[in-house]
Amino acid sequence: MGGYCPVSLKLEGRQAVVVGGREAAAGAAAALADGGARVVVIGPQVVERLEPLVRAGRVEWTGREYAGPADLAGATVVAAASGDPELDARVAADARRVRALVFVASDPARGDLCLPEVVRRGGLTLAVDTGGRIPALARRIREELEAAYGPEHGALLELLVQLECQTAMRLADRARRQALWERLVRPELAALIREGRLAEVEREVGRLLSGA
Repeated sequence: MGGYCPVSLKLEGRQAVVVGGREAAAGAAAALADGGARVVVIGPQVVERLEPLVRAGRVEWTGREYAGPADLAGATVVAAASGDPELDARVAADARRVRALVFVASDPARGDLCLPEVVRRGGLTLAVDTGGRIPALARRIREELEAAYGPEHGALLELLVQLECQTAMRLADRARRQALWERLVRPELAALIREGRLAEVEREVGRLLSGA
């Protein structure tokens, strides 16, 4: 299945509506909340996985059946995840009427987007998507990424962000800046951070900067 362009949506402060309360709805609600959206779940019941999100205020639960397009007003993203193909199709059609992007859990090909498996390490985000076709494969690869990329990679990103302005001011030549970044993103630095050898990280960064 083609036709998808991988993008990152900035959802902070935007509304997302999830119709349904089962496992698919819980996964969609969690993913959208992690992306910063204000998530409203509409459904008469919610699964246990959703309850902590509701208690923490990360998700607002409206305990009733879906009523129609008015439930989607103001939404940037809508997830049709009721488990009922007919209801999901109706929600998808209503979402398009209010010009919202729609994810259809039961048939991703009928939607506008897919919700990938995600690994977050601070400001670093790794996503795996199979176009909704083989979720088990996406989950397995996500687990492999979780094992391969630990919190040290988020810390490395923060370090590099702090250095970005400094290197831009010091090195006007773009090629030299690029060569420096290639040296700074080596896995050895992430390994030193993981092992807590921060003094060595500082020395190595200083050495690379002085030789740039």
